[in-house]
Amino acid sequence: MKKLSFVLIALFAGLVSFSQFGPPAAGGKGAAQAMPNMAHVYGKIVDSAGKPLSDVSVVLLQNKMDTVTKKRKDVLLSAIVTKANGEF
Repeated sequence: MKKLSFVLIALFAGLVSFSQFGPPAAGGKGAAQAMPNMAHVYGKIVDSAGKPLSDVSVVLLQNKMDTVTKKRKDVLLSAIVTKANGEF
């Protein structure tokens, strides 16, 4: 009987501890860190004559406050090179 009750208690404790992990509920503690906002950026790089430019580096930067220096700095979010037709 003691072994059965110990196993049931251990099983219940395991289920309770696993239920604590996972995405937070909306509006709950830590809800702001649940999922980052997702977006897609598309475009085409052309020269002044309208010809597409290939192998051009395109970077997406975000301006954030550096908590150490208390100054704003650009942080790299993504980078890509354009295709032969100038699209990214």
